[in-house]
Amino acid sequence: MKRITSAQLCSQLKNLGINNGDVVYVKADLLSIGIIEGDVRSGLLNALLAVVGETGTIITAAYTKTFFFPMFNKNRKFFSAASTPNTGSLAKLMLKHPASIRSKHPTNSYVAIGPASSQLLSNHDHTSSSFEPLRQVMRLKGKCVIIGCIDSSPGHTTTHLAQHDLGYASQNIFKGLVGATFSLDGETKVFLRKDFGGHNLGARKIYSTYLDKGVIRTSEVGNTTGLMSIAQDAYDIDIDLLKKDKKLILCSSPTCFSCRVCWKYNILDIPKYISAKLIQKFILMLKAIS
Repeated sequence: MKRITSAQLCSQLKNLGINNGDVVYVKADLLSIGIIEGDVRSGLLNALLAVVGETGTIITAAYTKTFFFPMFNKNRKFFSAASTPNTGSLAKLMLKHPASIRSKHPTNSYVAIGPASSQLLSNHDHTSSSFEPLRQVMRLKGKCVIIGCIDSSPGHTTTHLAQHDLGYASQNIFKGLVGATFSLDGETKVFLRKDFGGHNLGARKIYSTYLDKGVIRTSEVGNTTGLMSIAQDAYDIDIDLLKKDKKLILCSSPTCFSCRVCWKYNILDIPKYISAKLIQKFILMLKAIS
């Protein structure tokens, strides 16, 4: 794995289409980029901040754990501004930045750094859609960037916002059953989640349309590949495709619990899922015997 300098990384991010003053929603796998000389731990974040400059803003997801029936054992299921995100190292690094702002949504918070942070996040709380900050990114003519996780975490969160806007995100069987607790005016409150994006691997199906419409730009970023699109352009494609086929976002794995079982509009896949899981267990049993 080749080493890369901060200057080279900044140049590559500019080639990807990130400019001074931009609002950029970022998903990234830091390990895939490689070793950044002189700035091993925070190299990507510092490069992003350098490229967007003092007038630009970086935002990423800082989602936290969701619990079944959070009204029980409330103190163990509590969200606060200090809660550790489960969305990767970039979110953790951004939360440690002295200029970062985190939204108050109890399960799907976001963190941002830059002058547009308050506009992006100030109203994102327990009363908001899980994916509402992406609407604010679009209003600010922002961009979506994926670095090093195109295969493992494909798709822009604009797709989940489109699911919400079309009413699909509320058709999950876990609606109202999972969530977290949080503090409101000094009291511990229970938040029950009502909208879900689901398994994001299905977003790979949308990439071909992104490419056909010319909304994707790619560039080398360290040892991996970066992908950039204008958030509004991606969202418009997401809405158009999901209007025609709400199941498009579902992945193709017959044993994926999230895609085969969790959606009320896809209940016909449940028997197929059960059959596939039984066959899978039978094969594993035969391998263990042999």
